Amino acid sequence: MWLKGGLIIYSLDKLEPMVWSSHDEVQSLLKKFYQVPEMENNKKSMKLELYYKEKASKSQDQLKKQNRKTEEVKVGQFILQIDQGLVKGQY
Repeated sequence: MWLKGGLIIYSLDKLEPMVWSSHDEVQSLLKKFYQVPEMENNKKSMKLELYYKEKASKSQDQLKKQNRKTEEVKVGQFILQIDQGLVKGQY
């Protein structure tokens, strides 16, 4: 997937901005950008606070899953040790 983009650099000592890749291309891209309805743009954007909340929630879920797997492994190892007679005591 290719992203189209351009660059406009304003300078204090020059009247006209420096434009990359070409003036016509940048104007075309800006025109397309401003033609997209604001509601359409807002659907794709996300507030930073919401983004971090979602990332934190996903991280917590991953941590819970990993902790569950770790406990399963520990229980499995303990059962194996009991079966092999490595653990002695009352059960």
